[in-house]
Amino acid sequence: MRRLFLVCLALTLASVLSAAPLCSTATLAVYDASGFSCSLGALTFGSFVFSAAGTTVPLPVDTAVLVIPIDDGVSTGLSFQGPFGAGAGLQLDASIAFVITSNPAIIAGDALAIQGFGVSGSGSVQVAESMCIGAIPSGSGFCGGTTSSLDVFDNSGGIKSFDSVSFSPVSTLAVSKDIMVLGGAAGTTSSAGVSLVINTTPPAIVPRIGGDAPEPSSVLLFGAGAGVILLRRRFGRA
Repeated sequence: MRRLFLVCLALTLASVLSAAPLCSTATLAVYDASGFSCSLGALTFGSFVFSAAGTTVPLPVDTAVLVIPIDDGVSTGLSFQGPFGAGAGLQLDASIAFVITSNPAIIAGDALAIQGFGVSGSGSVQVAESMCIGAIPSGSGFCGGTTSSLDVFDNSGGIKSFDSVSFSPVSTLAVSKDIMVLGGAAGTTSSAGVSLVINTTPPAIVPRIGGDAPEPSSVLLFGAGAGVILLRRRFGRA
């Protein structure tokens, strides 16, 4: 019995210690560090990649982009706050990619939104998101699952600040956001920009840790307490 307790306690400790830490507000430089991952409720976020190209000076870097977790009981996800703007005659193309996982498979949708955006003259803002549903893309970009896309924008054709999609539950969702900002015709007063890009999953799909679901520390204490009881019974019979 004592050996069984020690095995159970070791497994509990391994599970708690290997769990990804809670996501917290930090720069994207923290998130895109090698091997980094974090969790919100039943979701784990990792494999972050950031890049930026264009003619704006200076180009945004990962230390200038702030990642803000969203886990308020209404929605769960991440928002990216950054200097995504361009003046007349300039353009910016920034990319943010990451992977969301869950166990069990409960990811059944994705939503994309923008806030703090605006254009003047012939400027335009567009955020296009591509998804690999149920798999992680290979190095060549091939998706072994199914694909889908979302699109939000502010341009001469109108404004669309929110888009979403639903699909059958999966345990893996890889997303890549392409933030495209065109400042408009050179020599004019045109400009464009967006300060907040938001990624969330449908709230009804993500069970929150809390209430009936014990926190990892509670599980650890329970395991240790159960072990003490077993040991007392063991030695009580001796």
